Amino acid sequence: MPSKVIKTVVNMFLFSSFNSRLSSNALKISCSLLFVFVSFFSFSQTYITTSGQTGTSGTNWSSSGTNPFVITSSGRADIHPSVIANKLNAGVDVTVIQTSNSIVVSSAISSTLGLLKFQSAIDLYLKANISAGSIIGVASRNIVNETFDIELRTHIANNINGQLILTSYDPDSATAPHLYDSNLIIKTNGGNVTLGGGAIDGTGYARGVNWSGIEFGGILDIQTNGGAINIRGTSSNAYGILFRNTVNLQTGGGNLLIDGNSDGASAAGIYFVGTTNINSNEGAITINGINSVVSSSARGVFFGANQSHEIITTNTSSSALNITGQGYVALDFRGTSVSLISNGEQGALNIESKGLGTYATYYLASTLNLLSKSGPINWFASADKLTYIGAGVDMWIGSKPNSSVLSSTANIRFEAYDFNFNGSRPNIASNGTFTFVPATSDFAVNVQSSWFTYNQNNHILSGLFIGNEDVTKAVYFNSTLDVNGPVRVY
Repeated sequence: MPSKVIKTVVNMFLFSSFNSRLSSNALKISCSLLFVFVSFFSFSQTYITTSGQTGTSGTNWSSSGTNPFVITSSGRADIHPSVIANKLNAGVDVTVIQTSNSIVVSSAISSTLGLLKFQSAIDLYLKANISAGSIIGVASRNIVNETFDIELRTHIANNINGQLILTSYDPDSATAPHLYDSNLIIKTNGGNVTLGGGAIDGTGYARGVNWSGIEFGGILDIQTNGGAINIRGTSSNAYGILFRNTVNLQTGGGNLLIDGNSDGASAAGIYFVGTTNINSNEGAITINGINSVVSSSARGVFFGANQSHEIITTNTSSSALNITGQGYVALDFRGTSVSLISNGEQGALNIESKGLGTYATYYLASTLNLLSKSGPINWFASADKLTYIGAGVDMWIGSKPNSSVLSSTANIRFEAYDFNFNGSRPNIASNGTFTFVPATSDFAVNVQSSWFTYNQNNHILSGLFIGNEDVTKAVYFNSTLDVNGPVRVY
């Protein structure tokens, strides 16, 4: 492999540098070899550039086929973007293949027609805007945009025919990540967006070793106008998916999946560092973050501090909005505000934390809203773990004044084992029922109804249920409230 060759030459250079018994000629030879090999593997790539060649063939590249029109290159090749755009504009699909090295898109490609596919033997560098009917990028190793802000746009109004896929796929390699250092904008006209790896169609995980599976260093803005968004990443020792900056994901009705796995002791399956704004309209949202390492710094899903995070859907199904975390702390909610909102009729809000350490969930955001217009709110914490709410957290469940959910009939179910609310009292604001039961057969501690504030935002519960027949811990009912329905306290 090229990396092994380069490593060998680098070792020769280091050895000759520090071994005084070697002659200066040996040092010169090793330096020369290093330059030759690095130059070969850095500059034997295929470049899409306005300084490139036109026509149907050129230095180290040729073409074949009528539809698709296939450009095949090996070694250094410079191809003018008009070679590609002219075919696309004629309604012809184009495939660009580099058989031995990387593909670098240095100049913009602009069309509204055709499928444009890149297939790189090593890396795929996206350094310029690309527009086509549909776009597929396949790299054996890495997909990167380095310091270049780019926009990728597809125009065909169809989920599949207008889709955009970026996949890093090499079945023989342990690492094939995505690294977007700068801003990445993706827009489709109803086409699905898939960012992943492990398969040609991107339906598996982009894999990182010493890197995150997928890392977005700049702003991420994806708008699909009805298409689905699927993002999957995994890492052996870093973040599965790392959003370092502002995230804006708008599907306009398509489903959205963010699925991240990590085995990093100080990482998360998914980490939202910057401001988060996710809206699927009628589409369902699933966010699944897993970290299997038992380490106090390991997280499943982590919403970072000092930022606002809002995730909203109007989907009407039992899986409208789902957030699941597994880790030492399975779910860690921080920031100035976190809002999870299900605004569709009977659309469920499901939150599940599977703690591997002491804690199931941290609720530490200054304001935390779990809101649903009419669908159930299922608030589940794993057995034998602690649900921790920070002091002074303003938490609303059901509805909230001055929010997008002013009224709620949601049935709220809270399943947990152990608790530390630090004096915070979540506001229950729904005309539905409130059920507070243990995640196992019993609570870890005695519980009190006064941990919650009921009938807020001009709502009255239609039922209140605390505990069950198997509970042996004391349940203290020390609240005064009206309930338009049954009350059962065990």
